[in-house]
Amino acid sequence: MTMGVGACTGVVLLMVWLSRGIAQRRDAQLVRGCKSRLAPVPRAAGTDPKTNLYDVASVVVALAPLTGVGIVGAGANAYVRALLVEVLTRDSSRVVISRNELHRLFEGDFDEGLQRALAPEAQAQPVPLMNGRYGLGMHDRRFELVCEIEPPTRPDLKRVRHQIGVMSPIADSFLIPDNHIGRATVSSVAVAHEVQAMGARGIACLNSRDRNLLGFRRDLLTAAAYGVERFLFVYGDKPSAGGRTSELTVRAMIEEARSAAEDPAFNGCAPFQVGVTSGLRPVPAWKSAADFVFVQVSYSIENLLRWRESVDLGVPVYAGVMVLASAGMARNLAAAIPDINIPDQLVVDVERDRDAGVNAACEQILAIRDSGAFDGVHLVPVSRYRQVAARLEIEL
Repeated sequence: MTMGVGACTGVVLLMVWLSRGIAQRRDAQLVRGCKSRLAPVPRAAGTDPKTNLYDVASVVVALAPLTGVGIVGAGANAYVRALLVEVLTRDSSRVVISRNELHRLFEGDFDEGLQRALAPEAQAQPVPLMNGRYGLGMHDRRFELVCEIEPPTRPDLKRVRHQIGVMSPIADSFLIPDNHIGRATVSSVAVAHEVQAMGARGIACLNSRDRNLLGFRRDLLTAAAYGVERFLFVYGDKPSAGGRTSELTVRAMIEEARSAAEDPAFNGCAPFQVGVTSGLRPVPAWKSAADFVFVQVSYSIENLLRWRESVDLGVPVYAGVMVLASAGMARNLAAAIPDINIPDQLVVDVERDRDAGVNAACEQILAIRDSGAFDGVHLVPVSRYRQVAARLEIEL
């Protein structure tokens, strides 16, 4: 029996595999949707409305995928605490949960005595995914899909929520860019918090271009307050307005994020997980201090596999895949990334058929998964996220 738990302000999300019914408190409710639109999940036939007992089959169906289904209400945390204890006291059960979620659910009462009582069934820290040349065999580890969100350039999150809702059935995590392509956007930390409020996992991208040390420390404090633990640190594109601060580097950002673990201001917070990017070239030694690596977008599976064979990294590595939406986009990419090598035939196909770029990206994702060389894919679906989600929901 396994249960993965994710909690956030006002909504507690679960993935549950249970063997019998669980009584739910009257002041908590099983719901589907996001904070702005919540609908009760129907009880299965035979459920007793007086005792508020949910049939286990309906709970499993509702909560197994992270698609915005969860427990809300004043009694949500108490219900999840009871559920955790019940699951952990059964034979052959295991719960995977972050330290921040434990502290949030137990409101600081998850002390050392309770940790010892539940260990090793409760695993409250990241589990290493890699060993050997490419890590564990594909049958022993999950292939993750990290979908990039198009961040808003206006103070309106409706389109972000729509992207999350559409891609949640296929995405393991969502990456939120930070003032990407040099334009001002809503804070990546704020959007990552919104992602998590809808029951998904967020990765906030932070660039060194736009911040000095004090600003970066502010971002880390804000992220900790919001429960955002995962970051991708990047250099940043050329800004469309103003200049670079030139005070921080990605390497310095990693060191500062690591030092937060020793800062009393972050007591009770889980250590930050930080990622870096890499082109299809040798990886500098200092980048091995990161927790994961995102590889430059490539339209060649052969180039990706050749690069993967040439580097020895002991952390999860994610290949970059971007949907080619138009011939104009191909020209812009070629100008920005000289070694991207977009196949001429793909450009011709996209001019003839708008779905050709979607099909090529989905086929590339499946080929990368089947190669066993990468831990997952960083997918940039651009405006075609609906079409990509519809196809991958069937094939992944």
